[in-house]
Amino acid sequence: MSEQKQLLILGNGFDLNCGLKSSYKDFFDWKYKEKSQDFKLDDFFSTLKEKIENVKKTRRGEFYPYLTEKFNNLNSWDFLFLIHTFLEKNEEENLFRWCDIERIIGTTLAHLGAHSAYADMDYFPSIVEFFFVPSDINYENMLEELNEIEAQFTEFLSKQVDSSSYNEKSRKKLSKITEGSKVVDILSFNYTLSNIKNEGVGILRSFFNVHGNLESGKIIFGIDSQDIIPKSNYYIFTKTYRSLISGFNDKRTKGLQKDITKITFYGHSLSAGDYSYFESIFDFYDIYSSDVVIEFYCCLYEDRPLYLKENNSIKKENYKAIINLISHYSGSLKESHGNNLLHKLLLENRLKIVYEKSRNYADEHPDDKQDN
Repeated sequence: MSEQKQLLILGNGFDLNCGLKSSYKDFFDWKYKEKSQDFKLDDFFSTLKEKIENVKKTRRGEFYPYLTEKFNNLNSWDFLFLIHTFLEKNEEENLFRWCDIERIIGTTLAHLGAHSAYADMDYFPSIVEFFFVPSDINYENMLEELNEIEAQFTEFLSKQVDSSSYNEKSRKKLSKITEGSKVVDILSFNYTLSNIKNEGVGILRSFFNVHGNLESGKIIFGIDSQDIIPKSNYYIFTKTYRSLISGFNDKRTKGLQKDITKITFYGHSLSAGDYSYFESIFDFYDIYSSDVVIEFYCCLYEDRPLYLKENNSIKKENYKAIINLISHYSGSLKESHGNNLLHKLLLENRLKIVYEKSRNYADEHPDDKQDN
């Protein structure tokens, strides 16, 4: 039997599972409630409610100047994130979490004519339309304002790492996930662990933070580059463009290695915003014809009847994300292969789902009294 060589792909679920408060919701709570002492969230929501109720009396483009004058310490992305928060609080069936920052960026650009892949949000287009006048949009300025948000997120996340036992917990977690692997390469979609050593991770051959890291002080948010041509005004918001100009690859010593026998996803939402990366990885390892195993971790709450419903819901969302990813990739293959890829992976026992009971319900739902 050949030695196992593992490509480990990490998402934010890994950091959260190691006790790091790294979600966008955590960030926004810190930014708008703790850091901005002179900013009152309730005042903003009251103003927003009044404006939305009178939206028919508001001319296109008046929304943004009005908010800027009243809340001059916030930029356009702040307003858009907060508008999502407000709408999520008032909509019973919204499509996306308000804290999904990249979805918000994509949705905004979609309704400015940029990216059809994000143009499926029912309640947000009218807000964007009244927020901006297309002829007045300066995309370079919007990118600079996004840079401000990124710098604030870097400050926030650095404080979270410094004030927690994350480094110790993450080493233990990595040791468990990579147990049995002789060689490990890690692609992290997080901004942490850039100074990781070989402690408990077999032979750590390479480690790369795809979108920057805290140690360098440079991180990026962005959207997927699919369907956006390089000459468009919006291309500067794509992860591809932003990674290139940020020079993240300059210090990378190794790329993908051909000898990988298992690809493991841990803590990644498998969102469409990263499909370009996953397609490239699947192409590189020729997952249709090779023997490479694809493994997905699904983190559940502890095994108690109280959490049965929640765990079943997590499993269903996990299945859906996996099927969507494989189906999307299948569409890039020639018809004779793409139609049966998922079936082929299952038949050859090359698609694995590992259930790990590692989530803490009380930590994720502090206001829920059912566990007290």
